[in-house]
Amino acid sequence: MCDEEWLLSKARQLDPGALAQVHDCFYDPIFRYARYRTGDDQIAEDAASEVFLRLLDALQAGKAPSTSLRGWLFSTASHVVSDHFRHHYRFQKDALEAHATLPASAETDPEFQLETRLTHEQLQATLAHLTPEQQHVVALRFGQGLSHQQVGQLLGKSEGAVKLLQFRALKALRDLLEPTQA
Repeated sequence: MCDEEWLLSKARQLDPGALAQVHDCFYDPIFRYARYRTGDDQIAEDAASEVFLRLLDALQAGKAPSTSLRGWLFSTASHVVSDHFRHHYRFQKDALEAHATLPASAETDPEFQLETRLTHEQLQATLAHLTPEQQHVVALRFGQGLSHQQVGQLLGKSEGAVKLLQFRALKALRDLLEPTQA
């Protein structure tokens, strides 16, 4: 378990050991958050690295997080992922690149791989229709497994507001994914 308060005070002093411990404690959760939001390991690695570079820049500039290190890191991760999507939609990748990321495994049926990939792509495309706040709540709740209370603390919202955002996000996803009933 990481003592955030102690780590933050030591990180403000640019203590190398504390900075390494911040990275060790928070890299995996930040990576998983970015992976959940983007659906791509390489983009998630880049995003997580960018978050820690921004933290180091903020610490060196004397603009360190004031209260919650975890909240600052996840908020920054959200901004980095949003920046990625803004850039991605401006400069669409070649459609063939998506096929190059299919997992290569002799043990797995190629038809199953394709179906899984298409389902994942459909879910990612559908998540993009949610508001950024809803995407953030869904990623923290289901990608990170955080409680309503923990998400509320990270986002500066009440537990009830987080539940409402989650409810609306799941309803929107259900409406988008389920075929309309005639």
